[in-house]
Amino acid sequence: MKIWSDTEYVYRCLADESRTLAFKAEIEAVVKPGDVVLDVGTGSGIMSIFAAKCGARRVYAIEVGKYLAKVSRDIFSESDFADRIVPLRIEARELELSMIEKPDVVVCEQVTTGLIGEPQGPVMNALKRAGIIDSQTVIIPAAIATSISLVQADFNFYGTELKFPIFVDYFTKSFDKRYQALSDERVAHSVNFCEDFNEKVMIAETLKVSRTGCINGLLLTSRTNFTNIPELLGTCVSYCQPVILPLNNIDISEGSAVHVSVQFEMGGGFDSLQYEARAHRLG
Repeated sequence: MKIWSDTEYVYRCLADESRTLAFKAEIEAVVKPGDVVLDVGTGSGIMSIFAAKCGARRVYAIEVGKYLAKVSRDIFSESDFADRIVPLRIEARELELSMIEKPDVVVCEQVTTGLIGEPQGPVMNALKRAGIIDSQTVIIPAAIATSISLVQADFNFYGTELKFPIFVDYFTKSFDKRYQALSDERVAHSVNFCEDFNEKVMIAETLKVSRTGCINGLLLTSRTNFTNIPELLGTCVSYCQPVILPLNNIDISEGSAVHVSVQFEMGGGFDSLQYEARAHRLG
């Protein structure tokens, strides 16, 4: 069974204070005493513990990874909330309403830039089909928006030109890969998890060039929305690193335009990704 969040990655998320404290603040704003909370992909168990500390009557902590399920179960049993946190080892898309109480709040942080890599979108839709999420359910995070822009990037690695995706500021150690923006950033796709959405993403945008140069990359940047805290959660150490997708070189001049198309299946990873950019004459 393919599992995204291995133990090392879960620790990186746990150690990412910007990401974890943003979720903590939203949980504290939303969860009320007596609520039932579903924590999807509990990992270390920290989100479930946050919810229990807020007075949740029951927290269902879902985890499919064998080791992570064991570790989080042990953490819960040794905590002050063992009688209120119920660990379940199951793939979230196989969860049925008969297995749990209907939640008031669902916490699901299976988010990557564009929703390309992790199954947040498919999981949300599966929980809706199962009747676990409905119009009354509060979802954390509430939404995500992805922007695109054109850049000139350095794809030279160790003296070799490698047209490999660059994950900007990846975790705490990364290549120093500066890039030059050659167009404005534009929101190209957004998802409100409380509403119906298509897991197949199709983006078609025409971007106006703001600076003369040579385009060789497409920058994707995502920002997460919460319902009760005003800040947008953008790039963190472990969360939604911007990614530069390599392009064939396109010489452009200021004021010209480039048509960009991007297609992928949410959670399908880079295997499902198709994209291109081509010069476009403004009429």
